[in-house]
Amino acid sequence: MDGAPFLRNIKFPSTDAELATQSELFSRGQRNPLRGCVSAIDGLALRIQRPRVTDVPNPMAYWTRKGFFAINVQAAVGADFKVQFLSAVTARSCHDSTALATSGLAAVLDAEGSLPEGFWVAADDAYVAGRRMLTPWPGKNLPWDKDSFNYWHSSSRTFAEQVFGQIVGRWGISQRPLRCPLAVCSKILRVAVKMHIVFDGPQQPVCGGPRRRRRRVCVGGGHYATSV
Repeated sequence: MDGAPFLRNIKFPSTDAELATQSELFSRGQRNPLRGCVSAIDGLALRIQRPRVTDVPNPMAYWTRKGFFAINVQAAVGADFKVQFLSAVTARSCHDSTALATSGLAAVLDAEGSLPEGFWVAADDAYVAGRRMLTPWPGKNLPWDKDSFNYWHSSSRTFAEQVFGQIVGRWGISQRPLRCPLAVCSKILRVAVKMHIVFDGPQQPVCGGPRRRRRRVCVGGGHYATSV
């Protein structure tokens, strides 16, 4: 089923028209002054049973500080709530920036000519800023310009968090550990993501920026931010 033609729908924007469309959607009706964002990157913990030693040399590498086994899933999401890139090849104990580097997307984004001038992707402070990947300014009590940048930057990142919540809620992915070999777990996730894209169809983002007060909530091991 994973190879069915109608499920070949995980695609990073590449044409001028696709990039311009994503940039407009991320701007939330031109309310977000940070123009040019075409994707939001984040990680998700896909809960699994303890891997077998026949599958991986070190099963405990998949043990998380939250008390369960998981795969580190890296995804890029558009402002139309569609997944543009998906990788599930590292253990959850692996840092998000390392997992993204392992996926190959970080190197592509950092390469010369990866995206036209003026376009970029948003990621949180778990990642390393690069040529075309922007992360928040670190620290607290920042000057007003840096604080403003972080505020509007978080508005772009919320798309990835929302899509993770939708996929987990719709398919039950990560609500309970997947009890199958690692390769099958990755395929189950990939099919769930592709079916999510098929069923949801095009969506429009809600205009306006994020609220100031935020908290972290856990949905089946995947952490995403919600406003309070």
